[in-house]
Amino acid sequence: MNFNKSRHGVELHLHLDGGSRPATIFKYAKQKNILVPGNDAVEFESSLIVKQPNSLGSFLKTFDYLLPPIVGDAEAITQVTLDFLEDCVNKGGLGYVEPRFSPHFFAGNGLSVDEATKTVLSALERGSEMFDIQCRAILCMMRHCPKWSDEVVSLAMKYQPHGVVAVDVAGDDKPCDGTNTDALIKSAFQKAHKNGLHCIAHAGENGCAASVTEAVYEMYSERIGHGYHILEDATIYSDTKTKNIHFEVCPLSSRLTGSVTCDWTKHPVHYFLRDNINFSFSTDDPTVTGQWLLAEKKMLTTEVGVTHEQIQQANLRAANACFLKADEKEDLLNHLRTKGGSGSISSN
Repeated sequence: MNFNKSRHGVELHLHLDGGSRPATIFKYAKQKNILVPGNDAVEFESSLIVKQPNSLGSFLKTFDYLLPPIVGDAEAITQVTLDFLEDCVNKGGLGYVEPRFSPHFFAGNGLSVDEATKTVLSALERGSEMFDIQCRAILCMMRHCPKWSDEVVSLAMKYQPHGVVAVDVAGDDKPCDGTNTDALIKSAFQKAHKNGLHCIAHAGENGCAASVTEAVYEMYSERIGHGYHILEDATIYSDTKTKNIHFEVCPLSSRLTGSVTCDWTKHPVHYFLRDNINFSFSTDDPTVTGQWLLAEKKMLTTEVGVTHEQIQQANLRAANACFLKADEKEDLLNHLRTKGGSGSISSN
C-alpha cells in the first residue's frame, strides 16, 4: 500500500457531512431554492462556524443547514465527498483518513439508503486516486433513531469489500446512566462484531463515564469517540487504560460542545498525556469548528500546551488504532517512522 511521501497526518474521527465544503453546499442550496443563512458562500461559511462554547445540541443544529441541499442527490453527494478528500489533503495534511457518515442522512428524494452508501463509497474511491490519499469508511448508527441500526450494519457487511471497515453510533449520549443505549443499537453492534466489523461508539462525550463501559463491554467498542467523562470515574478510567481502549480526542470540538471546561489547562488531554492513555487527535467536524487538522495541531501547541513530540506520538497511536488490515497498517507505520513522518504541524 503506497502512502504519499509528503503527507503523514492520520485522522480517525472525522464526519463527512461535518467536513462539507460550505461553498458547495451553498451552491446546491441556491439551485434548489433551499433557504440557508448568508447572502453568499463566504457569509454562509461564517454562519456555520460555532464560535462560542455552548452545548452539543446547539453544535449539532448546524447540520440542519449542511444536509438538506444534498439529500437524495447523487451528484451533490459525490461532489461533497470529493471536496472533503481534497480538503483532507490541503487543509488537513492527511495521508490516511477514516471518514464516517450516516447513510440515512444522505438518502431521500428517490435515492435509497443503499444507493446513498454506494454513492459515497464510489466517490471516496475516486477521490482517493485523484488526491493521493488513503481512506477507509465507517458507517454510523444514530442514537436518536435506533430503528436504522440493523440496516446500517447490513450495509457495512455488504460493502466491506468496498472500503467499509467499521460501524459507529453517533449522537447525544445523554441522559445517561450507563445503560441508556437502545437495545436495537446493542443488537446491531453484536451482529457487526460477529461478522468481522470493527466497532466504535461516541460515548462519554455529553454523557457519563459509565456510557464508555457500556460501549466497551456491551457494544464491542475498540475505539471511543471523545470519552472525556471517563475522568469522572477512577475505576472506569483505570479499566479503559488496562484494556488499551483508543480514544479519539477532538480538542476544539469538545470545547465548543460544552463537553469539557473552557480552561485549556484543565482539558482531558493533559490527564491523558500524564497517564499514558491511548488516544489521538482529530477535528470531528471542521466545517463547524472552523479548522482542519493542520490548524488544530497548531492550536494544540500555541494554546493548549501540547508539544510537537506529543502530537507526533499521538499520530503514531492513530496509525496503530486504524482499521487497515495488518500488512497495510504496517506499511502505514513504516511510512510514518521515516524521517519527518510522524505528523508535522506545518502545511504541505
